[in-house]
Amino acid sequence: MTELQILKELTDKITGILNGKVSTTSIHNIDERDISSQPDEIKALYERINLLCEKHAEASQFMLQLSKGSLEQDPPKANFLISPFKELHSSLRHMIWQTQRIADGDYNQHINFMGDFSTSFNQLIESLRQKQAAELALQKSEERARLFLENATDVIFVLDLNLNLIYISPACLNIFGYTDEECMQMPLNSLFSESVMLDQKNKMAEYIGQYRQTGVNRIISFEGQIPHRAGQSIWIEATMRILPDKNGEIIGIQGSARDISQRRYAEKALLQKNKDLEELNATKDKFFSIIAHDLRGPIGSMHSLLELISEPDIQTDKEQYYELLNVMKDVSKTTFDLLENLLIWANSQRGSIEFLPKFYNLHKLVEQNISLFTQAARNKEINLVNKVPASCVGYFDYNMINTVVRNLLNNAIKYTRQQGNVSVTAVVSPPFIDVSVSDDGVGMKPETISKLFKIDTVSKSTTGTAGESGTGLGLLLCNEFVKKHAGNIKVQSEPGSGSTFMFSIPNNLNA
Repeated sequence: MTELQILKELTDKITGILNGKVSTTSIHNIDERDISSQPDEIKALYERINLLCEKHAEASQFMLQLSKGSLEQDPPKANFLISPFKELHSSLRHMIWQTQRIADGDYNQHINFMGDFSTSFNQLIESLRQKQAAELALQKSEERARLFLENATDVIFVLDLNLNLIYISPACLNIFGYTDEECMQMPLNSLFSESVMLDQKNKMAEYIGQYRQTGVNRIISFEGQIPHRAGQSIWIEATMRILPDKNGEIIGIQGSARDISQRRYAEKALLQKNKDLEELNATKDKFFSIIAHDLRGPIGSMHSLLELISEPDIQTDKEQYYELLNVMKDVSKTTFDLLENLLIWANSQRGSIEFLPKFYNLHKLVEQNISLFTQAARNKEINLVNKVPASCVGYFDYNMINTVVRNLLNNAIKYTRQQGNVSVTAVVSPPFIDVSVSDDGVGMKPETISKLFKIDTVSKSTTGTAGESGTGLGLLLCNEFVKKHAGNIKVQSEPGSGSTFMFSIPNNLNA
């Protein structure tokens, strides 16, 4: 090819590149031999145009991928044709990375390299960030509310205006024994009585009416018993208030409830403790009254008798002397019985008497006590009989029941006339033995019977048929010791027809 032809070919190649019509990577129509014979200027021009074609082809391939949205291919190195697009390629790659970060929830990304697009992009990110912040705040608020409701010790609930449950917190499981799902399916009238529900509906209607008139949303409260799932009843304290919407319209009743059973039990225990304390004070006062009055009397009598019997005239009169000795004997016995009962009773009030039940033969215990009163019965010509079956065995504390039998026999002899009858019987009625001490003595009026076994009537006992004195303290011991055995003591009596004291004690371990 001539120099002119080569120049034309090179010119056409340049023109084609500028017009975007050349896709070849080099100049194929020019033979290397034709170039070798040309001047150096032509050779140099050929090399540069050939390099331009290669860079153009390289750039075209890169731009084609870029136009398709592909950023995986790296920009060709040392290609002056694509220098302006390298920064764009890098920016787009960075923007893709930022977009991925935004998709992952990072709204702190911003771009500043794409003009108006950057502004719009950043505005979109800021909008997303604010939305995310609002959603997070809402989530935190809802989470706090959920945690509060789930962990609150009080039951939180919402009712409609007909007192039907709309919502109840999970704390109901700990207080009522039912889950919140179970409670939602239970009408309130299954927990409260009809009268309580009617009362609360009337109060709620009045409460709602006052709110609509005044706009004052006050708190109302009430206490009541509801059944627990386990079967027992519990005491609850509930507070309620109107739940209005933003316009003040009533949409329900909001309330809370807590278990106050322990407080109720504590209040009851305190009342009982105060009552026990009052009784204890009364017991103490009575104890000192007995000591001051009833013990002083026989001791004073004993002192007077000792002074009287020491006189010379009395000592020479044997009949009068022995008569005074018998009186002294009776006074000393009365004093001894009183002191013994006082000691036992005082120990029982302090709780220092041990309760040690075992199996004992009741017939033998009664027989031993009858032997103690044989002389007293003979003095009044009283027929004293043990009718307890010889094989009768009970489960009791020996000392306590011995005190009971001793006091009842003593009273029976005291209030039985000359040549009267006193008997002790027992009937086994499992799980108890019913014991009776009967006499045909003076008997008692109903008002007297009603005062037996009471601390405030002690020391007002009726004088015996032979002038025997007493305080009634022995009957207090009988009542206390029989109750210790889970038994009962009572009396049947009519004036002039005698009395029968009956008490029960266990005959086995299961009573």
